[in-house]
Amino acid sequence: MKSCTQMTRRIKFTDYIRRIAEANPKLAEKLYKVYKEAIDKLSFKALHKLLDLILENVKAFGTWQNAGRARAYLFEEFMVKLLSKHLKGYRISHGERVEIENGYKMEFDIVVKRDSKIIAFIECKVDMDAARLKTSALSLMLAKSAYPSSKTFIAYLNSSVDEKLLEIVGKRIDC
Repeated sequence: MKSCTQMTRRIKFTDYIRRIAEANPKLAEKLYKVYKEAIDKLSFKALHKLLDLILENVKAFGTWQNAGRARAYLFEEFMVKLLSKHLKGYRISHGERVEIENGYKMEFDIVVKRDSKIIAFIECKVDMDAARLKTSALSLMLAKSAYPSSKTFIAYLNSSVDEKLLEIVGKRIDC
């Protein structure tokens, strides 16, 4: 059975590349080439290269915030593709809003479903610090309270979080 990937986020990494192409076509071409390698081949090496390339060219993204957002969307997209490759028969949603309680909905980076049943919630962080970890952990704990049989995960590349805090959070989410 084939996995189904649903991309619900409105802005994608390629949207940033298109914007950059207007002012700097050469940089946009370079970004797109490395992007295709990262996504099509699911290459962590190319992913890291692209994340570094974004940091080296922050001005092309307009602001640090835009560059950070582009890096986040890129990592989320990479994770969706990776999960879709390995989780056949599951629906992988990117940026899905899920009802938690009394009509209140929260958006999660990735939601994994099978037969419309939520199996897992995943929050993705390129650079995880204590504040991002606490925010993600609370979101995932609320998800777990609403969907007790689901699994909860935080996927990250770089961490500056104290090991003790990681251990505390690790007791409250699945991974």
